[in-house]
Amino acid sequence: MATVAIDLAGSKLDGDLITIPGKGSLSVTDYLRDLHDRAPSGFSRLQQPDKPDAERTITEMRRQRPLDAAWHARHAVATGITKTMMDEIARNRA
Repeated sequence: MATVAIDLAGSKLDGDLITIPGKGSLSVTDYLRDLHDRAPSGFSRLQQPDKPDAERTITEMRRQRPLDAAWHARHAVATGITKTMMDEIARNRA
């Protein structure tokens, strides 16, 4: 995520082109292809089915990690949209 923020700081989207100040324009497809080449671990396993387990994304690893006692304590007192979102997280991890 930091790589994208640094690459695209000050940029704007013009249709299917990314306009980068002082550097010109680049298609979204070309940017994503370049980003994939530079940071392959940031892309999902669905796009890289042959990727070894050691290179799984943080999101994939987080889904497998159990929720700790502190999370359950916060969940017990949460209300509103926070409670709804935490319920969804718990459902997805079960």
